[in-house]
Amino acid sequence: MGSQERSENLELELKLVGDPAGLESAWNEGELLGRRTEPVRTSKLVARYYDTPGFDLRQRGIGLRVRTDGDEIVQTLKTNAPNGNGVRRREWNAKLTQLGIDLNALKGRDELGGLRGLEKLAPVFETNVSRQIAVVDHAADKGGAVVEAAFDRGEIKAEQSALPLAEIELELLEGNAAAIFDLALELSKVAPLRVETRSKWSRGWDLVTGSRPKWSKAAGIDLRGARTVDDAIALVLGSCFEQWLANQAAAIDGTDAEGVHQLRVAQRRLRSALAIFGKTMDKPAIEWIKIEAKWLLQSVGPARDLDVFLQDLMTPIAAARPDDEGVAALREAAEAARDRAYEDAREALTSPRYTTFLLRFGAWLERRDWRAGGSKLLDQPVTDFSRRWMRKTHRRTLSAGKKFAELTPEARHEIRLSLKKLRYASEFFAALYGKKKTKSYVNRLRGLQDGLGHLNDLATAEAQVEQILGQNKRRGAIVGKMRYGAGVLVGWYAHHSQTALEQAVADWNSFVAAKPYWE
Repeated sequence: MGSQERSENLELELKLVGDPAGLESAWNEGELLGRRTEPVRTSKLVARYYDTPGFDLRQRGIGLRVRTDGDEIVQTLKTNAPNGNGVRRREWNAKLTQLGIDLNALKGRDELGGLRGLEKLAPVFETNVSRQIAVVDHAADKGGAVVEAAFDRGEIKAEQSALPLAEIELELLEGNAAAIFDLALELSKVAPLRVETRSKWSRGWDLVTGSRPKWSKAAGIDLRGARTVDDAIALVLGSCFEQWLANQAAAIDGTDAEGVHQLRVAQRRLRSALAIFGKTMDKPAIEWIKIEAKWLLQSVGPARDLDVFLQDLMTPIAAARPDDEGVAALREAAEAARDRAYEDAREALTSPRYTTFLLRFGAWLERRDWRAGGSKLLDQPVTDFSRRWMRKTHRRTLSAGKKFAELTPEARHEIRLSLKKLRYASEFFAALYGKKKTKSYVNRLRGLQDGLGHLNDLATAEAQVEQILGQNKRRGAIVGKMRYGAGVLVGWYAHHSQTALEQAVADWNSFVAAKPYWE
């Protein structure tokens, strides 16, 4: 079934979902169709997604499909692009002359290296879509941009189950990728739309396996190719955005606590990056990001705080006192408070404010709008910048931590925030100095940061317990049991706080002795 041609490109695509009526309004009533460069085309697409019997492609994050559009048959292999920002994917296309898989078109792909059983590839699920396509001239972007907008309606099918599908896709054909974020912002003003970070492939697999959206840690950043601070900012902020987008679906789903945690980490990395590079960036260009990131952290923070409270504070006590009705009552109240906090987090993550923040940031990042002030500091070598920043911040942190054992909880918390910036900066700059050189320093930072985090949890435990009890709606004897359980918890950790402090002091002394890798 030889392929007629073979092509490779970087796909830049953004998906928008929402109420079907809202999607219709955005498509028909917005300015999108008024900018089209040719008549709207309509097509019927059937795409079959293939994998081996052991689902080896899925395990590597690879999608393989064969899609028919009338008489045209195209085989596509897709992977996520390194250092992408969540809208970039690598894809390789080959036109086929008949249905099925053309193994010859897959030869030589490093992504498939070492895989066995490709000769047993078989369809796992499929999508059936009615698509309207409009090619749009987005002149608002400097230099112009051409975007292919597609309105898909149909379903994802897998054996006995099906999932409705309705979304608007914006794919960049020419120009700066900021254009797809700009257009998405315009559409979201017509109707309350949301960014869908999961591909059809990902949603199809969730349908097949019954799995929930997965969370993701931050990928490593390689700044060796970044000659200037400007280049480094683009790569670092791109990594933060990628982690943010990669955890959105899991955070909204809320089944796994790591989803909210990793999305929160992405926002903290973003805020740290703005603090690290802030003096080189146009101040008005980043102030709005700080405001929105703070709002988002405050929106999802209670859910994460209650996860930590239940896992790190309640679980050890519950294990040690399994028959204590007061501890059980307090745990039940905390779980109820966590459920409410997750509802609040989900509401924030599906709100128009969140969508606007995400899309506006995406456009800002693609245009590199931090350069608006024309700072000459952006042209300096990133190695020189990183060395000066690390030296200054490290010394300032050591100075603030003198007589560490005598510091107040508030002062230790400030030290913890400074350590967090040092840790993120070290991870950002690691490739410039070699991971082996930075590993020991980062490990000491991580241990000290975790210890101080635990001390902070202990210091705020009483206030958190009072907040949980204040949210409780139950009455009668159960309230007395909760109060008793609260007393047990506060007393338990007051007893253990001295041991935790001694460990933190030891970790601090280890950090003080760490060799600065940047010297």
